[in-house]
Amino acid sequence: MGTASTGEEVYYEWMDFLCGDLPLDDSCWRSPTVSYTIGADSVLAETDCDNNVFSTVWTGGEVVAENMAPQSEAIAEIISLACYAATGR
Repeated sequence: MGTASTGEEVYYEWMDFLCGDLPLDDSCWRSPTVSYTIGADSVLAETDCDNNVFSTVWTGGEVVAENMAPQSEAIAEIISLACYAATGR
């Protein structure tokens, strides 16, 4: 994907919707969960496509950030890819 603001390489791994049987108009479908790595750290993040941020970010099973705006082009691209898949924009 590119380089994080910390100088570490960023790799996009996967994206999924953890919405189960919720109706398609539920806000969950605009909040995909993504997995990526920064350096040696594996990261899970719930994307808030209405605000183009990660609403919650986990590393090692712990919440490490909330309402995190992208600090690099690489992270902005991950949010963009996930939101495009979720909303088409």
